Amino acid sequence: MHSNLSLSQKVAAVHISDLTGLYGHIVEKVFENEAIPNGTEGYYFAMAHDIRWWEVLDRLAVVLDARGLVTDSKTQFWNSDEAAAEALGVPVPYLQPLWNSE
Repeated sequence: MHSNLSLSQKVAAVHISDLTGLYGHIVEKVFENEAIPNGTEGYYFAMAHDIRWWEVLDRLAVVLDARGLVTDSKTQFWNSDEAAAEALGVPVPYLQPLWNSE
């Protein structure tokens, strides 16, 4: 498994159960015909914590290796955007959206 991320790159994350709980609460209020803030009076964001992508990829590589889906349990680092783009078969400008949703 390969990565093009910096070792310290973090992204906002939320657990799926927290996100579904938030949406469930909003939908419940709508079904109960309760007024809930909306538009410029109310925005709803679910964010619990930041995660380091490198740690996620390290754990993912171990699991993928255990299932025989990759050849190595270590995450490897591409030395350039060009190498990453060539390995993935995408143009270099498409790399940023692949690694970072900010």
